[in-house]
Amino acid sequence: MTEICLVRHGETEWNQLGKLQGRTDTELDANGVQQAKECAEALSEQEWTGIVSSPLRRAYRTAELIQERLQVSLRKMDDFIERSFGTAEGMTVEERLTAYPDRIYPQQETEEQLAQRIQRALDEIQTHYPQGRVIVVSHGAVINYLLRTMCTHDMEIPRHSLVNGSMSTITLRDGTWHVQEFNMTQHLSHYKEIGKM
Repeated sequence: MTEICLVRHGETEWNQLGKLQGRTDTELDANGVQQAKECAEALSEQEWTGIVSSPLRRAYRTAELIQERLQVSLRKMDDFIERSFGTAEGMTVEERLTAYPDRIYPQQETEEQLAQRIQRALDEIQTHYPQGRVIVVSHGAVINYLLRTMCTHDMEIPRHSLVNGSMSTITLRDGTWHVQEFNMTQHLSHYKEIGKM
């Protein structure tokens, strides 16, 4: 049975401001670094096969801090990059609702494109880590879409509900991914609701 712990990257300044990041390559702020270290400490209580990360700096730095504590292999996987939100990137919620009240953002990645690359990423993990336990550091929109639409679950998984540094667990059983835990935050000493995605 393959198991994945999905970690949303630590906080950034744009998370604090409520700005949509998408592919914009922002850095962790001081609280984001602390969240990554707290993830590492919580994850160190178990054995892991490896760590996979989005190539964006806020995710990869989170993964590096986890890797420093766990001492397992770390590799980038482009298919776990955040969804592109096109011209809406850099806007706050208020700005987006004013400019795009229908929430359709020009030049954003489609859900079909998002689903295809997430499925590729899951297939690659299954190939490279059969029966393994893998940490995946990615982004709010990617993790939320994966959990809501690509897994079987017996719990409510609302949109825009993942906090920075949260952890969710999925397992592969009989060819289907199942959600075991969702948006776990008890390991975090501090997070802001405004950072939800």
